[in-house]
Amino acid sequence: MAETDVEMFASRAHSPQLARPTNSRLSVANYPDLLSMICEHLCYNMDDDASVKRKARKDLLSAATAFWNMSEPALNALWRSLPSVVPLIRLLPFVTFNESCYKLAQSQESSLGNWTRFDHYARRVRCLWFESPQECDGVSPFLLSYIARAHKVPLLPGLTSIYTSKSSTQDQNSFFTVLSPSLRMVELQYEEGQSTDFVVTSIALLQDVCPRLEHLNLSSSSSAPLSLIRQFSNPRKLELRLPGITVEKGTIYELGQSFLYLEHLLLSVSGLSETESSSPKGKQKKKLSFSSPTRSDFPNLSQVMTFPNLQSLTLIGDLSSMVDILAHVEPTSLRSLILEDEGTSEGWLDCVSKISTFPYLTKLALKQASHINEEGYEPENLTTTLSALPPHLYLQNLSIDIPLSRMNDEVMLCLGSQFPVLRSLSLPTFIANNTYSSLDSLLLLLQKMPYLDTLNVFLGSVEAAPVLTSNQFHSTLHNLFIHLPTGPKMSTPTALALFCFHVLPGLRVLEPITQGEAERELCSAIKKLLLVFRDCQPKLPGYYQKRLL
Repeated sequence: MAETDVEMFASRAHSPQLARPTNSRLSVANYPDLLSMICEHLCYNMDDDASVKRKARKDLLSAATAFWNMSEPALNALWRSLPSVVPLIRLLPFVTFNESCYKLAQSQESSLGNWTRFDHYARRVRCLWFESPQECDGVSPFLLSYIARAHKVPLLPGLTSIYTSKSSTQDQNSFFTVLSPSLRMVELQYEEGQSTDFVVTSIALLQDVCPRLEHLNLSSSSSAPLSLIRQFSNPRKLELRLPGITVEKGTIYELGQSFLYLEHLLLSVSGLSETESSSPKGKQKKKLSFSSPTRSDFPNLSQVMTFPNLQSLTLIGDLSSMVDILAHVEPTSLRSLILEDEGTSEGWLDCVSKISTFPYLTKLALKQASHINEEGYEPENLTTTLSALPPHLYLQNLSIDIPLSRMNDEVMLCLGSQFPVLRSLSLPTFIANNTYSSLDSLLLLLQKMPYLDTLNVFLGSVEAAPVLTSNQFHSTLHNLFIHLPTGPKMSTPTALALFCFHVLPGLRVLEPITQGEAERELCSAIKKLLLVFRDCQPKLPGYYQKRLL
């Protein structure tokens, strides 16, 4: 008897040829690397809001209880970063919370050696930052002392990063408790008015406990860090933020000679000096004197390469007094240079004049503190400075945040001639008299930079798209971020949409630089018009139809 449709479907459903594959190798649960990537995607960042962090923790907790194979990757992600040591202390059976403070529980003396649950989660911690001093203030210092002595091995054996910004007294006690040889990055922030004991003791302990430390970030308003960090064994990345302090050049040069393998250096100071000098009137600067040798103690210092392996250099302060550092960097090793002038308006000009000495530089950022409100301030003429330099054939990322006198065709031609292989360009945000770039100037820039992929630009008044010829080129620009300080007009969306449609056929991202309502509406209108133009492509007559096909 012939099978009915229902019987045929039922019989074939259990056929070996049509059965659903049961091979365990095809299940995502058998790929721990893939599960870890999923959990990492659910993690939060330290800068996220409290609500975002709370939601991420709930998602990871749900993932951990989803199925057995997901438990370990989800728990690793959940415990990877902690805001304090309190979540771990709560896991100890001999700890109780009494009178707003975590203390040793007298009734649990028999469990003093029970570290099983604590170790199960502590081994997953990789990053510790102290953002909740109100919680840490509830931990007894005697409890922290007991934990540090009773636990024979490091409390957090996998810890790699510690951040102590906005730290309280109990945070500092916790810092000493969790130090581990596995540490690679430490950020110490010392605020004015606090005791220097924490900074001095921390650096001394780090030298003994963390011999493999690679990244040291120090923020201080005292001289304590500079006199101690020379004892570290060759960190790869060093960040020194000493606001309001003038440092002798010999001290910085000695640090460079001590750290032969230093690859990244950030130096933020008031300025550098050859010898002690009085502060200018009206500006009180802190002056430090060091027992370390000064430049006068090194007669052949100019012939010694102080930073032989430096790849990234960031200078923040009075650049006119810091420009000499560039002469002590190996020219062929430097790849990234960030200059932020907080002194006179001529400091960055001195540094820019030395760019040609670094032939393999790929990233350059110029920033100047705003002086536009000061009486007698004159915006800079970028063309005069850049035209004196030879073309740089390796620079790929350029960011300029300096108040300029104008941004016209001459400046665009100069940028295109000096940096022909740029991939990313960010143009100034302040131009005198609102003489911002026009679409004609922008078109000229794109012609000179055929490899440009990302552009941040402030545009002037846009009323009509530039006249396009039949042999108009196609730019490779994919990411465009715009801002119109003078505000858009009625014809602005159409003009910009036509420009993007014909000149930027590969455009993928179009976003406002600022998050104003008018800017968002403008970008939204441009995107809608671009969709309309693309839909109407076969219907466009004459040149446009030929252009788009």
